[in-house]
Amino acid sequence: MKHLIFYDETCGFCLRCIRKISIWDKKHLFFFSPLHGELAKTLFLDQAELPDYLVLVENFESEEMKFTGKGQAVFRICQILGGIHMIPGLLGYLPESWQNYWYRYVTKLRHSIKCCKNITKDERFLP
Repeated sequence: MKHLIFYDETCGFCLRCIRKISIWDKKHLFFFSPLHGELAKTLFLDQAELPDYLVLVENFESEEMKFTGKGQAVFRICQILGGIHMIPGLLGYLPESWQNYWYRYVTKLRHSIKCCKNITKDERFLP
């Protein structure tokens, strides 16, 4: 199964998280694409505007694609990564409002968190 993560490429904190996920993903289950990239524009064609939050597309390029966003996406990514990452992934069983509470808090601060804005892209990074 292939899963796709849409991320904000203008956010250093987001890039750092994506870099970590790409390192932890030993099975290469995840592919990555910027929220304002060509693929996002194609996939979210029927929406008035592109999302401005993390989006996970499970089973990418299949008939059974499942879209998850914000805090739910973060915890689902942890669950898919497995291993030690399953511990925070367990928070994905909390109500959606609780999952998104901390996500909203982090998104308010994410551009003020100074992180490296460079990321080494491999074949898993899509346009």
